[in-house]
Amino acid sequence: MSSTQGKVVPFYSIVKWRAAEFKRGIESLKTQKGKYYAVSILIVSLSTGLAVLTLNIHHRGPRGHKLPRLVKTVCFSFLARILFIKIDGPEPDDQEMARYAAYDEANHADIQAPTLSLAEGQQAGGTNVVDVLNRLLHTVEQAIGLQKRRVAKQDSLDQITYEWKQLAIVLERALTIIFLFVTVYTTVAMFS
Repeated sequence: MSSTQGKVVPFYSIVKWRAAEFKRGIESLKTQKGKYYAVSILIVSLSTGLAVLTLNIHHRGPRGHKLPRLVKTVCFSFLARILFIKIDGPEPDDQEMARYAAYDEANHADIQAPTLSLAEGQQAGGTNVVDVLNRLLHTVEQAIGLQKRRVAKQDSLDQITYEWKQLAIVLERALTIIFLFVTVYTTVAMFS
């Protein structure tokens, strides 16, 4: 059985001991080795913070926030060129489909949905085939309209997400270059 097992250590003794340890740690930072470790911890913390920032920007698009025009102009026109990053636009198929959808909406907005009329010899009752088919056509037309709106909304959200991901790529490259310069500068400054 240990001799300290039954003893109660006062709280202030623990605090005093920890303060002494902390003081020795601060004193060790005054040495070259301590400075190196402090700078290394700072660099790792900076790297982690920049990675979190880049991931936050990368995943911001699905929330539906549009990329501000100023950010788009500065990062895509200016910074991307300096960093040799080619910013791709939407695929041509997507643009072509959007153009056809806009043409379809503009030219066919005033056209009434097709209806069937009674042929000779049919009764004008409430449950005849023509009424059922008219209701069915109306339901199908509503479903197609709903699907068009969903696809348009999803395309818009995909475009916003794509822009945020492109911004994350540009910022990741810029922050990597800054990180490398800071790391090389601090290493050279520490050992010169």
